[in-house]
Amino acid sequence: MLAAQERLRRARRALQAAESDAGLARPVSESARGFSRGDGVFHVSGGNGRILRALGEALPEGGWGGIIGLNDLGWEAAAKAGVDLSRILVIPRPMGDGAQVCSLLLEALDLVCADGELIAPPARRRLAALARSHRRILLTTTRWAGLSRPWRACAEPGAAKAIS
Repeated sequence: MLAAQERLRRARRALQAAESDAGLARPVSESARGFSRGDGVFHVSGGNGRILRALGEALPEGGWGGIIGLNDLGWEAAAKAGVDLSRILVIPRPMGDGAQVCSLLLEALDLVCADGELIAPPARRRLAALARSHRRILLTTTRWAGLSRPWRACAEPGAAKAIS
């Protein structure tokens, strides 16, 4: 009889192969591969230029992204940062619970970028777990203590051209 871990490893390989054959496998962006994990919560500081750069770097080719509560990002600058605007869902002012809107988008999209102030601290742990379990990237404009990591791809010299 196989050990439980070996059975789990085999089941994961079979599932990955089935997802790949069916076209369901989700690619991980090049910038995300530089991290120990390419999913989870990342905070981006430094204004709209860095947010757009992170969005352009993190969104997988052919992937879908969502933006919650971030107004006036500058869509021309987003396109110049490599963001395919036809694959972005924008919710400028979520009515009601911002965490619930974020949760719904994490279920369906590859990447969600949210104004961190819209998410109440009690909901942050649940959203971080959801992003990791679904292998999604959640970019936030504020640091979530103990939950988010800095988006280092934006801070590295030469990672991308400055966006004004």
